[in-house]
Amino acid sequence: MKAGLAKGHKFQKYLDIILQETSRLKKLVRDVKELAEMHTVNPQPADMSALLSQVIEGFSSTLSVKAIQLEKDIDQGLPAIKVDKAQITRALRSIVRNSVEAMPSGGTLKVRARGVDARIRIVVEDTGVGIEEDVMASVLDPFVTSKTMGAGLGLTMVYQIVMNHEGEIDIKSRGGKGTIVTLDLPSNLESQEEV
Repeated sequence: MKAGLAKGHKFQKYLDIILQETSRLKKLVRDVKELAEMHTVNPQPADMSALLSQVIEGFSSTLSVKAIQLEKDIDQGLPAIKVDKAQITRALRSIVRNSVEAMPSGGTLKVRARGVDARIRIVVEDTGVGIEEDVMASVLDPFVTSKTMGAGLGLTMVYQIVMNHEGEIDIKSRGGKGTIVTLDLPSNLESQEEV
């Protein structure tokens, strides 16, 4: 009888691994497909103050559970700019999610947004584990990750979205010292058509 229970337990363990890997591969295929499709932009006027606040609000319970202090400094007078709202929301969520995951034992998340010339500058800074120097050089490349979970497409997708918006991204980090991600988005984005 005990041998049968041991066999059943071992079978369940393998079944769990298969299900986890299937789920991981399904997400990888979905992410690769979305990355491949993310080369056009449908810009619409957007209130970036409201959009950024909505993204942060989506993480409020996680910040509370993980004892992460939020310091938010978003200029409420930001000019409306044209962006693909779905893409920019995805990029901002990915950046904030990375910051939250980098602070498993708590810390500080700072989010700032200002109008600078004809651009909006968004800065997301955390006090997390940072990115090691050997990974920094290739952090925007596909399939590069220092995480145990994920395919390494998050920052690649962020980079593609920023490029779609004719913007700029800058990432500064040192292992154990936190990370600062700066996005500069222009206010005069025009529609892009597939060629």
